[in-house]
Amino acid sequence: MSKEKGFLVVLKSSEQIQHSYNPKYRGLYRTRPFYIEEYEKELNDPYFAGKYTDDHGLIPNLPFAAQVLAELVRMDDHASFEIIYVKDWEGASTLEDSSGFRFLGFDVACYSPFWSIVADSPNPEDPEVRAFLTKLNEYGLFSSGEEAESYREAYLNLYPNKQELILRIWEVYLV
Repeated sequence: MSKEKGFLVVLKSSEQIQHSYNPKYRGLYRTRPFYIEEYEKELNDPYFAGKYTDDHGLIPNLPFAAQVLAELVRMDDHASFEIIYVKDWEGASTLEDSSGFRFLGFDVACYSPFWSIVADSPNPEDPEVRAFLTKLNEYGLFSSGEEAESYREAYLNLYPNKQELILRIWEVYLV
């Protein structure tokens, strides 16, 4: 299995996240929603067009991420967005040099559209879920890959019908 990595242009905040169990969340599940009305007005969402992303929905390099940001700014306020760099975590906390990007934490999410069980967690009234959510850092992410892995395993045990989901552990960095 290859180690996926790349960039995403994401919303700094969204109403959905602000009203979730994890309002501090700064992971992958923050891409801007697609609006058909904008598409009909010929504002072509760069994620929907797919010319900037790979098969998993990641932007392969920073210049392309800057172009995506420029395209999205035509539809929204520039201050609404930030660029993050993400990569698969494969079981070793190496946290290699990522060109000076600021490490935010570890997320547990699918490939595009990057739905995250950290952002969209089960109800924290469940004591097992609450125990994990208390471990989230100031960015609403896990501080270690091992914590994220334990959460993924617990989630899949709690929800055996979700076993078919490909939930990856992602290292998340602010560019």
